[in-house]
Amino acid sequence: MSRRWVLLVAALAIALVGYTLVLHQVYTWRANTHPDFYIEWIGSRVALQGGNPYSDETTQAIQLGSKGQRVAAGEDQLAFVYPFYRVFINAPVAFLPYDWAAAIWQTVMQASLFAGVLLLVRSLQWRIQAGELVLVLLVATLAYPTFGAIVLGQMAVGVLALLLIVFWAIRAEHYWLAGACLAVATVKPQLVILAIPALLIWTLIHRQWRVAVAFVVTLLILVVASWAVFPSWIQEVAAALTRYPLYKNVQTGPGFLFSGSSPVWPWLLEAAATAWLLAAWWLAWQRQRDWLAGAFVLTLAMSGFLLPQTSIANQLMLLPAVVLLIRDAPGGAAQLSIAIVAIAGSWVVYATLYRSHYELAMALPPLISLLALAAWYIHKEWKHGSRTRTASSLA
Repeated sequence: MSRRWVLLVAALAIALVGYTLVLHQVYTWRANTHPDFYIEWIGSRVALQGGNPYSDETTQAIQLGSKGQRVAAGEDQLAFVYPFYRVFINAPVAFLPYDWAAAIWQTVMQASLFAGVLLLVRSLQWRIQAGELVLVLLVATLAYPTFGAIVLGQMAVGVLALLLIVFWAIRAEHYWLAGACLAVATVKPQLVILAIPALLIWTLIHRQWRVAVAFVVTLLILVVASWAVFPSWIQEVAAALTRYPLYKNVQTGPGFLFSGSSPVWPWLLEAAATAWLLAAWWLAWQRQRDWLAGAFVLTLAMSGFLLPQTSIANQLMLLPAVVLLIRDAPGGAAQLSIAIVAIAGSWVVYATLYRSHYELAMALPPLISLLALAAWYIHKEWKHGSRTRTASSLA
């Protein structure tokens, strides 16, 4: 490793340590136990001490530590409802005091997200200018879903970062890394159900079998290691998932959008969105380049719309769509407008609708992002058709 890289790594490490110290002093030193990471922290401590993170006793400990009292039936039970191998990821900070564990975790999540966004920019072959980079990083930090997810310590931030690393690794032909990261991303399964088959099918079609092998091997290691530590974890997760809808409003984007109306409309919208997603991957297979990026970004956006959702923080899966739209916006004013809508608009939706019209708060941001991506696809197709017609006339 060259001296330049050593200095860069050292400077980055110092910056991360400094950021952690500042974050601890201004926020986590108060031992705020409400963020979602507290659930993982308690559950991981119990599991690493040989206990059952899915038990009623663990849930009660989380409730008492977070709320100071037991939670009433029908309210969010704050239960540990994750694959057991989530414990392995939390292990390095599980036995630290919560204020320090939370500060380190939030630093790692934000740094991972920034790294993932920078790799996405590179994957898009975008010669980004300084002002454009500032806009992208501001959206990644200040848009409500990303800001809220980071503050809450949501693993959704890490999962998005892992998916962006996977896309970059596939484009850069680091196939073993891509498959391994894709497997680790299953720690929050509801965000990767669409991305996993899409990316695996794409790589297998192009005979990049190392991605699938690395994915299967890594996932097997995680599952078997979990089984070795806690043999009944799969049954416990299944039982926890059956209880989950009893205290959380679990619906898809179309389900939230047409809440209270005929069930036909959500199904029709889901069918149309699924058809669009399949068409996007067909275009990617036919034309590649930007169409692959579009299909990947659309898949992540659809993950916040077609899949059952319980948290507005999961809408951070829309971030890659915003990055793509900023890249292709016609001029600085348009780029700035997209960034402002992504940041201010998401906060307005949350502030005005989350408590009074929860369904709209859950459905509108993904729907708006999908409409913007539809405009992107129409524009790209028009440009492609124009080039094709010009080439035909010249021939």
